[in-house]
Amino acid sequence: MPNSATGQLRIMIVDDQLMVRAGLRKLLEDAGIEVVAMAGNRAEAIALAAREQPDVILIELEVDGEDALRFVPDIREAASKARVLILTGLKKQEGHQRAVQVGAVGVVFKNQEPEVLIRRFGRYMPARFGWIARPWAASLTK
Repeated sequence: MPNSATGQLRIMIVDDQLMVRAGLRKLLEDAGIEVVAMAGNRAEAIALAAREQPDVILIELEVDGEDALRFVPDIREAASKARVLILTGLKKQEGHQRAVQVGAVGVVFKNQEPEVLIRRFGRYMPARFGWIARPWAASLTK
């Protein structure tokens, strides 16, 4: 999954808040992770995913007033090899189940230490539910 030329994961960030995108980009790039695109709405996200073909797409749960889970299938179609992660501050299990049902591989919580995100990217995400809290992973496969 990492870029064969550089060995780095290629990440795309989707969030409608410019400061959040910039902060995530700085965090990831400082850790040696390549950010290939940043989008602030559905149309940009789909177009950039198709053009850049990132390895991982990190999407805020709500983008530009829209539930991002409604366009995850479109992003997965545009970049079929990319793994989609939902970034959220919400802890409602139903939303996380829905995220997996529409094609996301997991959920990243905003209240976690930044190092948690970096370590997870560094380990390359091999597991289907590697980004979901363990107690919830079992319920997602039912």
